[in-house]
Amino acid sequence: MSRVNDGAGPSTSRQGNLPPPPQTRTGRSYKYTKLCDVKVNYNSSTTVNIFAAVKFFKPPFQTRGTDWCMMVKLVDSSIDDLEKGLKCLFFAKDLCLLPQIQSVGDVVRMHRLRVENYQGAPQGKKGPGFSCLVFDGRTGEPTKPRSDSQNFTFGTEDEDKVLELRQWVALTPELTPELHVVTLADVEEGQYLDLSCQIVSMARVDEVCVLFQVWDGTKPAEPFRQADLETLSLDQRADLAQKVKGHLVDVFIYDNHVKAALKFKPGDFVKICNLHVPKFKPPDDAPDPSDGLVEFVLHKGTSFGRGLMALSADDPDLKDMKSTMKQVIETSNTAEESTSKQASKQPSRELLMADDVPPPLKRAKTLENSTAN
Repeated sequence: MSRVNDGAGPSTSRQGNLPPPPQTRTGRSYKYTKLCDVKVNYNSSTTVNIFAAVKFFKPPFQTRGTDWCMMVKLVDSSIDDLEKGLKCLFFAKDLCLLPQIQSVGDVVRMHRLRVENYQGAPQGKKGPGFSCLVFDGRTGEPTKPRSDSQNFTFGTEDEDKVLELRQWVALTPELTPELHVVTLADVEEGQYLDLSCQIVSMARVDEVCVLFQVWDGTKPAEPFRQADLETLSLDQRADLAQKVKGHLVDVFIYDNHVKAALKFKPGDFVKICNLHVPKFKPPDDAPDPSDGLVEFVLHKGTSFGRGLMALSADDPDLKDMKSTMKQVIETSNTAEESTSKQASKQPSRELLMADDVPPPLKRAKTLENSTAN
């Protein structure tokens, strides 16, 4: 067995849905089942090990209780209709115990997946001892797994299966949609988008709303609604906030996403899925300074994959964004240094004391004092 030295990679925090880096261990070999062979009868179940690709998923969301839930549809080359993939529903007490899926096309390896009959079709769930490894599905990327467990086996046969699935994913248009990364500089009124960004500041607005101030290295294309910060207790990366003025936008996160939002902290990288950019409509009793303003809103619900996903600081999707961010910060640092040098060249303006007044002025002041007395 080969040893994988790193799992999910370093994160900006232990928050969100990223677990601590896992470690591999040697162990037994496993037999894997093709999805076309996963069958269950009514009122029965089976336990399987599978390799598959992600056709669809919803980011983790909170149930009405204390658990977190994630919905996934898995496919492989053995099924003739990708719409007939294996649907899975996972529950966990903590986000890091869910499969660390980040994108359609990700490759997964699941051990001890329990499959039951649900409304006439197979449905997967966690079985006793369930574990899941997730790999970037793009060809050429490292075979570095993201794991929901601290320990796992991963050998050359597993790596071969990952590479084989990646080749199939690359040839399957439904799993490799043409990606156009939308930035804040691209947004338009009425748009829905998945925004990868960094949190600079955050605050609890009320019981059903959390504010994120985020940036992605670009300047917003649209004038937008800004929160009244005077009424909020802001948790902020102050050093970063000063350097990226003009690049920040206020994102309002509502209802069932509040608990997930509070798992993050300033400095974290996050993907906000199905973020809406509607025209801002102020309350009826408020003055209307909002002509032409939009607002950034994560609505309640989980339709269309709506939700929040933590991203590790070394995520491949962040490479271009972080390069742009670095340029902004370097420009800010250069401007600060230039301002500091100019200030140091100016003579200091000290308050003149009576004993330091030149003789003519000193005599005049003495006369003024005498006249006054």
